[in-house]
Amino acid sequence: MSCILTNEQSATTSTNKIYTSTYNFVHLQTARFFITGSNGITKLTRCLLDGGSQSSFISSDLVDTLNLPVISTGPSDLQAFESPTSFSHKRRQVQFQLSSIWDKAKVNVIAFESYNRYASHPSSPTDVSRFAKSKRMKLADSDDSLSSLPIEILIGADFYWNVMHSDASVKLSDSLALVPSSFGWILSGSRSHATVSFNPTVHSINVDALTHELDNMVRNFWNLESIGIQPIQEKLRLSTHNA
Repeated sequence: MSCILTNEQSATTSTNKIYTSTYNFVHLQTARFFITGSNGITKLTRCLLDGGSQSSFISSDLVDTLNLPVISTGPSDLQAFESPTSFSHKRRQVQFQLSSIWDKAKVNVIAFESYNRYASHPSSPTDVSRFAKSKRMKLADSDDSLSSLPIEILIGADFYWNVMHSDASVKLSDSLALVPSSFGWILSGSRSHATVSFNPTVHSINVDALTHELDNMVRNFWNLESIGIQPIQEKLRLSTHNA
């Protein structure tokens, strides 16, 4: 981009700033929504979407707090990845409804209670939130004062596609994308590659020196012209006087 500025003017443009990460961080799919219990209590919470889990799970504390309706109770066999054995535990299976924070979208889910506490996971970083805002995209788990909410629900493959949409995702880099869901756009992928952000930068150009140089050039030009003009004017003055 090029521009011509007069003296003491400035212009605002956009420049690309490239950030390279030396670490490899994977953003798991997280979302934020409302869940309402049979006792009328509504709570804002977060979930982790994991298509690699056969079943969905919900915190047992949340089951009790919201008094969620129990549809069955029985032993369930669980086996974690790379675990040589499975373990059986009696669990309640509950039914509940999740509501979007952005619109009237709702998803019904059936899940087993879980006694485990999920590790914390960051929401969408600031640069992604700014990008989404500039594109008027509503994030399912944005970077704000509520981003530290605990993860209390895991939505597995049994209800994964009830939440996720098959529409095209928006690629942010070779390994990072925003994917559509009933609760908004969900960040997913690795940030091991360089990412690009657009930052406003103000460029100020002072052209005093250029103006002075131009003034000198014009002055010299008229001085040269006056060498030929003055004798002619003098002759005209004398001829008029003699007449």
